[in-house]
Amino acid sequence: LMELFTLGAGRGYTERDVREQARALTGWRKDWRRGVGSHNFRYDGDRHDRGAKRVFGKRGAYDWQDAVHLCLGHKQHPSFLVEKLWRYFVPTVPDAGTRRSLEAVYRRDLQVRPVIEAILRHPALYGQARMVKPPAVYTAGLLRGIGRGIDTNEWSWLAGMSGQRLFLPPNVSGWDDSRWLDTATFRGRWWVANYATRPFSLTEKQAGSVPTQPEALVAGAVDFWGSPTLRPETRAALVEFARRALADANQSWKRRTYPVHVTNALRQLVATSPDFQTS
Repeated sequence: LMELFTLGAGRGYTERDVREQARALTGWRKDWRRGVGSHNFRYDGDRHDRGAKRVFGKRGAYDWQDAVHLCLGHKQHPSFLVEKLWRYFVPTVPDAGTRRSLEAVYRRDLQVRPVIEAILRHPALYGQARMVKPPAVYTAGLLRGIGRGIDTNEWSWLAGMSGQRLFLPPNVSGWDDSRWLDTATFRGRWWVANYATRPFSLTEKQAGSVPTQPEALVAGAVDFWGSPTLRPETRAALVEFARRALADANQSWKRRTYPVHVTNALRQLVATSPDFQTS
């Protein structure tokens, strides 16, 4: 509660505060069932330590709600939270002026939304290096781009392959946003894009309705995903891929069918491009 979510490691609390807060948080119960696991978490006052606790130099018969309020009222809390929220959107540390401004926004009524709005309006959001999208964000963007919802449970294991199976983080602190991509998780993202496009894959029966020029094929593949912004370098690489693939069509049946297969490939390549996987 204090180290990871409200104050930060070693910021404004002692080992005694940790022990006393643990007492304040007693009383929680859960059920367990095979095939479901832990569920039905609830607070049971009969199992709570009702004795007096001393936290941050204050004394009282604190319960779990008090534990949270004590952390939110700590002078170190605003600076920790605004920087934590900032790092979700901007890959660099905020300067002192920005941090003070965000803290002032948060201190008004301890609401997260105004802080997020201030971050989203900050020039640093648009002027800094791009950040890799978490797998859940990446997948949601793909599905929204093609107007497809969650219509199969395959997204669960595909999310795991990508490195972020929802509700199953690697530890209590959650996922490491700086380590989303490696050779294994990129394969998972490739599969995500493939599964997203499968219901829309073109067949050779549709050959007559597909353009035959590389630039037009790339434009169609980009439009398929809702026209995301691509860098000129990315678009040029896609056009070159299409040009080389079509150049291999040295027979009439190939010239008729290759544009279909190139279209399917381009849709996959757009979805797995650096531009689509970062923001």
